[in-house]
Amino acid sequence: SLNSLINAVKNNDKIPVNSLALTFDDGYKNNYEYVFPVLRKYNIPATIFPVTAYIGTEEISWLDKIDVHVAASPEEEIALDFDKGQEKCSLASYQQRSRACIRIKELLKKATESKKNEELNKIIKSLNAKTEDIKKEYLSLSWEQMREMTRANIEFGGHTVTHPILTNIDLLRVDLELKESKEIIEKKIGVPRGFAYPNGDFNNNIKEITKKYYSYAVSVRYGYNNYNTDLFELKRIGVNNSFSFLYFVLNLYPDIRNMVSKLLDCLVSKRAG
Repeated sequence: SLNSLINAVKNNDKIPVNSLALTFDDGYKNNYEYVFPVLRKYNIPATIFPVTAYIGTEEISWLDKIDVHVAASPEEEIALDFDKGQEKCSLASYQQRSRACIRIKELLKKATESKKNEELNKIIKSLNAKTEDIKKEYLSLSWEQMREMTRANIEFGGHTVTHPILTNIDLLRVDLELKESKEIIEKKIGVPRGFAYPNGDFNNNIKEITKKYYSYAVSVRYGYNNYNTDLFELKRIGVNNSFSFLYFVLNLYPDIRNMVSKLLDCLVSKRAG
């Protein structure tokens, strides 16, 4: 598990070659429905970082609201009115809707918390979507499900209360988001040791606040970790449904990945020559 790897690093114990730890952000209900049965069957540990405000509720995060409303919208185009002027995104195809989601999130992640909420409400209103059916796919775990999972080698860490971009809010709010999320998890299922920065965004001030409440923190920076890695800047390798199985395997074995990369560079160089 991630906790056991952290313990090994802190104690300078030997870690088996090619060790890895599985992590899942946000705490979706589908972690229980689809992932957990496989993990339990093969006795594989994992760490899940849930957003506590949505646990056991019918509410979803602001990021998921974008996906849900864009997917369910009957509109074929959306106009985004941000500071730099109007920008139009087509919704005519699945691929264009995916690109629209990415673009909306990019813009909102850069905004202050108040501006983000204001623009999000405008976007949701303009999409005119009926979201009841699609929204179910984005619901969070319940506390009962989480308790069952802890009995089967699944660990839980903090991921804030409401999933704000921490670098876009004041430090007092950062402290509150980390403190309250830790306290509720501790009260419900036990002390969480790790934290996942929402969207992977942090700075030195945020890192220092994180150290008050947690033993380590994971980012979304791509890479591998070793004994010298800062425990509050742990790297990860993201996995999504666009990955081929080959790409996934190559990311698990950096030596092979580097060898293949060098081979491809060599072939490209030869063709260019």
